[in-house]
Amino acid sequence: MHAYAVALYALSLGCAVFASFQTMAIMRLVQAPRLKLFWCSVTGVSIAVEALHAVFTVKIAFTPSTPDLAFSATILLGAGGIFASLTRCMRASILDVQQVATLKRLAYHDPLTEIGNRRAFDASMAEGETSERPATVILFDVDHFKSFNDGYGHDVGDLVLKHLARLISATAPGYSVYRIGGEEFAIVAPIRLEEAAMLANLCRASIELVPLMHMEEPIHITASAGVAQFRPGETVSSVMRRADQALYAAKRAGRNRVIEAA
Repeated sequence: MHAYAVALYALSLGCAVFASFQTMAIMRLVQAPRLKLFWCSVTGVSIAVEALHAVFTVKIAFTPSTPDLAFSATILLGAGGIFASLTRCMRASILDVQQVATLKRLAYHDPLTEIGNRRAFDASMAEGETSERPATVILFDVDHFKSFNDGYGHDVGDLVLKHLARLISATAPGYSVYRIGGEEFAIVAPIRLEEAAMLANLCRASIELVPLMHMEEPIHITASAGVAQFRPGETVSSVMRRADQALYAAKRAGRNRVIEAA
């Protein structure tokens, strides 16, 4: 009976430790203030239960007498009530976490092309500004995009944007691709200017060589690109200005080309 009591309390202590880790994980995920306060309280209670169980486990292990079974049953029934309350709040917490994840995805996701949007791009650029590693931005712009809308309609214009998003993402695996406005796309990569220019040229060639098939008719598309690397201490606005200038230079030079920023 003595060994049974020690095992019972040791098992209860292990469950309390596990519950504490679980509640702390949930506490970090939930955003609703009331749920966060609830899980903070549960974490505090779990830590207190751990301390009590640790004391009882040590006491039982070194005490020849066996604790009263009624007392043990009371503790188990109390633990059952606590876990019943936890399960009632668990569903609300999971729904809250899912809702936050969905909202975050929508906030940083372009619904048309299913890639990152301008908000996600700005966040990535802010990281590049403070990073100690090389960071380079590539700006793409569809050549003569207005002609697709005027000649085929806006539905086909949307298909052109989706087509480019897929091609750039497939040609630059491992890098995040963003639609930053209209027919303009971007990649922010932790690589140097020369490597980024090569990557931009691969994407440009892929766009040129793989037409969009519409009504069994190939629609040929080209894009121009400007590439700029963060200089030490350079701000986001400054590197974006240089990338824009390189992109406009590619347009003026005849389009369907990549130009590195000075």
